[in-house]
This record gives sequence, structure tokens and C-alpha cells, in this order.
Amino acid sequence: MQDVLLGYALITAGGICAGIYGLPSKFVSKKMEWEHLWGLFFLIATVGIPLLCGPLLIKGLFEIYRTAGVAVLLGPLLFGFFWGLGSTCTGLAFGLIGLSLTCAINAGGQIAFGLLGPTAAAGELGTLLTPHGTVLLCGAAMSLVGVVICTYAGLLKSKSGQESDSPQSIPRKKMVAGLLIATLSGALCACWSVGAMYGAMEGGVNKVAAASLGPVAQWKLSMPTTFLCLLGGSIGSCGLCAFKLTKNKTWGGFLQPAIIPTLFLALIMAVLHDLCVSLYGAGADKIQGLGNSVGYAILISTMIIAGNLGGLLTSEWRGTSRLSKCCMLLGIFTLIVGVITLSAGNYFVPTGIEP
Repeated sequence: MQDVLLGYALITAGGICAGIYGLPSKFVSKKMEWEHLWGLFFLIATVGIPLLCGPLLIKGLFEIYRTAGVAVLLGPLLFGFFWGLGSTCTGLAFGLIGLSLTCAINAGGQIAFGLLGPTAAAGELGTLLTPHGTVLLCGAAMSLVGVVICTYAGLLKSKSGQESDSPQSIPRKKMVAGLLIATLSGALCACWSVGAMYGAMEGGVNKVAAASLGPVAQWKLSMPTTFLCLLGGSIGSCGLCAFKLTKNKTWGGFLQPAIIPTLFLALIMAVLHDLCVSLYGAGADKIQGLGNSVGYAILISTMIIAGNLGGLLTSEWRGTSRLSKCCMLLGIFTLIVGVITLSAGNYFVPTGIEP
């Protein structure tokens, strides 16, 4: 029982990290451009931490990759690349529409497309026509409804903020662009689950790690795939930041004194981001097979709540209408019900027997 409670605590901490990792971006110097902070963040989160921590956590990590072969590594790397593009969109959306809206919409997209992506990649779309699949589809549909409601709340926020001349007001054009990018970020970030599926399949990296490492904690067996997804994501995320640095001719910003506190903020963001993955993996391992059901519900729900509390504490909704706030709360509630429904579908196998 103590291990199970510790598992839930670790997953909750992981959800908090996922919800607030973008919060330090609000405190970056105005002398710095978006690509300075987020370029450093992506470099640390997707390259620095995996290369530093990977060999320390997993004995013989590079030997596992060598044994697996290039063909086996391609799946996690490819879908990690798409996840990296999604994470870049998340960073862009943070800058356009704020933490709370981005977190909610991104989470909703990940919930819905995180179900459909791996199912389609495995060629098992027919399973969604079963009673078990219907529950999963209901959860995904409710999540998409939550995204729509949160999107509408964002539009109301933009309108009411301009009418009240709020300092937190976001122009409608900027709001629409941010909402679209946040939605795209959710769909692309869901590619992580497809990459993880390729790592866990028969003959995948996880199986190679199991043969190499022997009897170890389950979360350790999935770490080689996690590092591959992160490294694949570096191509998309760091590549886009390098493009913006070149296009905007802002490479010189790295020579400004303000880059030191910016680097510190990026480091905090990267540690929080990667801690989410590690804490969820360690927590899911301790709750004895409930990681994809109860654990996932706790992770995403905590992420949505933490992200919105972060937005509330930094006055993202100050000066906006009561209707927009109520609409946002309704969207958050719908998202949480959606993820609980989806998790309930994962908890019960098609026969209705607890796994």
C-alpha cells in the first residue's frame, strides 16, 4: 500500500511539473526573443539531459541501441521528431495566448489523438467498434468538446479584454492564431505515444533493453525509448528555433548579459519538463498495472489544473468577462471528465474484467 501511495504521489508531482514547466517563460527579459529562451530550453531538454542522464540511468544504453539496430530505432526517432514540432507549437502558443489556455487545449488534443494515433499505427482501429472501444471514443470525443469550449472561452476572453481595456488583453487575430497553434500542438505532441508504442512492441527497444538489463523496474525498460523520442524531438524543435534565429537575425542575443538569467529559466523549464516523464514512469511502475488508467487520469487532470492555476496566479484572466471565465471552467471540467472516461476504458479490458 505504501508503494501504491508513493506511486500516486509521484504521478501527481509529474502532472504538476507538466502543467507549470512553461511558467518561467513569463519572467524572461524583454530584451530576449522567443527563440532565445525556447531554443535553450529545447536544447537542454531534448539533447543535454538525455545525453547526460541516459548513460547514468541505463547501463550500456548505447550498446542497447547498437544491438537494436537502425530500423528499430527509426519509429521512436521519427515520431519523436513530430512530437518536437508539437512542443515547439506549445511554446509558440504560450507566448500568444498564455499558460492556462495552451495547457488545456494541448492536453485535450493529446488525449484525443493519443488514443487514435497508436491505435491506427497498430492497425487496430476495428477495436474501437467494440463496447470497450466505444468507451474510449466517448472519452476522446468529450476531450475534443472540452477543447472547443476552451477555444470559445479564449475568443470571449479576447473580446471582453479589449472592451474593458484590460492590460492582459490579447488582440483577436493573435488569439485565433494562438488557439490554432495550441490545437496543432496537442495533435503533434500525441505522436509521443506512437513513438512509445513502437518502442514497446515485440522486437522494439524496450524488449532489447529487457534482454540486456535483466530484471529491473519497468520504467527503466522504457527509458531508452524515452531518450530516443527526446532526441528525435530535438531535430524539429531546435531546428525551428535555429530557423527563427536566422530569419530574425537574433543570434547576437546570445551575447547579451540578459542571456544568463534566460539560460537559468530555460534550465528550470527543461528540468520540470523531463521530470514529468520520469516521475510518471516511476509512479506508474509502483501502482501495479494502473498506469494507463488511473495514473494517466491523475497525470493529465493534475496537468490541466496546475497549468490553469499558474495562469490564474499570473493574472492571465484579469479584466475579462465572467462568461469567459465560466466557459473556461466548463471546458476544464469537460476535459477532466473526458480523461477519466478514457482512463476507465483503459482500466477495463473488452471483456469487462479488470486486468
